Amino acid sequence: MAPNLERIRKTAYRVLESPKMTVVMPYAPERGNWFDIVVYPKPEHEEAFLKAITGLKPGGPSKDYPGAVGTVRVTLTSKGDLAVLQIAQSHFKKGNGAGFLSPTLARKYSGWRQRALEHLIRTIVMENGYKLFISKAVIRDLPYRSVEDMAKTAPIEGEIRKAAKLAGAKHEEGEFTYEISRG
Repeated sequence: MAPNLERIRKTAYRVLESPKMTVVMPYAPERGNWFDIVVYPKPEHEEAFLKAITGLKPGGPSKDYPGAVGTVRVTLTSKGDLAVLQIAQSHFKKGNGAGFLSPTLARKYSGWRQRALEHLIRTIVMENGYKLFISKAVIRDLPYRSVEDMAKTAPIEGEIRKAAKLAGAKHEEGEFTYEISRG
């Protein structure tokens, strides 16, 4: 179910609306805790996203935020100024039939993760001075994926680079990690 944006605006959350989607994230996440950035579809697509979660494994953020496009979860370490990306997960599978989101509608929301990452980088890295740490193993879900599945991570890696650039942040890629900091 889509969030009550008027109620959320009166709490400690940022609501970033665009013609395509709405991003909801906390204003001041607490050090030592995790938080979620949740992307919601336009109201006219909410029902399709609610139906699409039936095609997913039970549990996870799709259970916490039914009807959302996807969730980015981040942990702020209790020591230092390090933020760690935990997940960047869609709440749907693309396909035809029950439990899937139509390819046409999925394409309309294909930029959800980049938009969420960009807002994360602007808020946590650029405004608050954290360094964002992203493990390639988290992105690729290694060693559990096949070579074919690993090839699908290339768009995610491109989204990370583009989000950092759009936010004006410095992006460094190591053998096992991405690190994003103030430029």
